[in-house]
Amino acid sequence: MSSGAPVIERLAATRAQLDAASDLLMSPTSEAVDCCSVLLESAINCMSECRAEIAGAHGDAGAIEEAWRVRRSFQRTQKLLENAARFHQGWVAIQGVMTGGYTNRGEPSPLRHSGRVCLEA
Repeated sequence: MSSGAPVIERLAATRAQLDAASDLLMSPTSEAVDCCSVLLESAINCMSECRAEIAGAHGDAGAIEEAWRVRRSFQRTQKLLENAARFHQGWVAIQGVMTGGYTNRGEPSPLRHSGRVCLEA
């Protein structure tokens, strides 16, 4: 077993969480996005916890390979989140046009939200 085995395990766990989040983002229902945020928070915590151990795995080929896999999973998740944000922004623009028309610059009117307060315990 390599000297970086604990780091490899933590990186693999992080990658699994990122992959699960990506899978959820493939069809982002509101429930899926809520679950996705929990998975992403968990992945962040996992990476934070192994930060000190990463230095000890310096030069370990297995740890380096797993770190690259985590990076690819992160990039995939990032792209899916960016696409979801663009999709949402597009719908907000459509709603703005449908409810307020266009501005004098030809841009969609800003969407006006009624005042709401949302509290979570």
